Amino acid sequence: MSDDSRLPWDHTPLPERPRRHRPPRSPNPTLHWLMMLEALACDLYGSASEAFRGDPALSSFLGHLAADEAEHLRILQHSAGPEVELPEELGQIDVDTATRARIERPLMAAHAAIRRGELTEEELFQALVDSELSEWNDIFLFVVETLQRSRREFQAVAARIQAHERRLEQFLSSRPVSSQLLEQARALPSVWQVTVLVVEDSRPLARLFERLLQRHCKVEVVGDGEAALERLQGRFFDVVVSDLHLPGLDGASLYRQATAVDPSLTGRFVFCSGSREPVLDELAAEGLAVLHKPIHLHQLWQAVDRVLHQQPE
Repeated sequence: MSDDSRLPWDHTPLPERPRRHRPPRSPNPTLHWLMMLEALACDLYGSASEAFRGDPALSSFLGHLAADEAEHLRILQHSAGPEVELPEELGQIDVDTATRARIERPLMAAHAAIRRGELTEEELFQALVDSELSEWNDIFLFVVETLQRSRREFQAVAARIQAHERRLEQFLSSRPVSSQLLEQARALPSVWQVTVLVVEDSRPLARLFERLLQRHCKVEVVGDGEAALERLQGRFFDVVVSDLHLPGLDGASLYRQATAVDPSLTGRFVFCSGSREPVLDELAAEGLAVLHKPIHLHQLWQAVDRVLHQQPE
């Protein structure tokens, strides 16, 4: 890691704020500031992706992080519309100027270093980890947790942020960065508990799937397609493990209807079937996981884990 003269966020005045993204003003000051910060982070990831385009793996990774931040910003902007009634808890905190400056400083200093052509990979990741270990994460979590109680969309935001942090830690593990930086990344607080919905009409099989998956994540179980669709409309699930043949609404129809309501579920189903039929080939052609019974038990978590680690569209 380079010396402190190359990591100036604790010592220098704030550089001029980049203006590529300009989110609309929210009547809530904290929410508006968070939107500005997400826009700043999105611009930084995007600029860094261009600056490090000589390293395709790093450039691609940063591009995915920029897409993450753009999606966070989009949902925050949607929550701040004039027609939306915000929970009163959001008006009970205010982020003071000194705290804002301390959180913004690493990101803005990294922006300035990119413009000068002086930012190294380690310095970039140090800035990102320093920012995410600051009060930024705490404040963002407060807003997300406040909003997700009444709005399902924000449960998806929390899940995406958790995936974002997991990708950051995994990528750092593959790069020649300092052990201190890697430990800091691993210390990022958990935002969301991965939750899987199991849709299976055989109670013994459903209980087995539940026990196996509970070793890795939180699990909820329903016994038919209609109940699953109702559950999916009420809260966000990271992955749905569904039998193809179900009472009433079958698994393929459940997938079509669920993704019509929530496109973020696209590609996030794992199907199980004891028969081979054309609809399974159609689902597999769309990139969906299909497990044929008898299922090898280790394949169940492997299929779920692959869905959890796939990059968002």
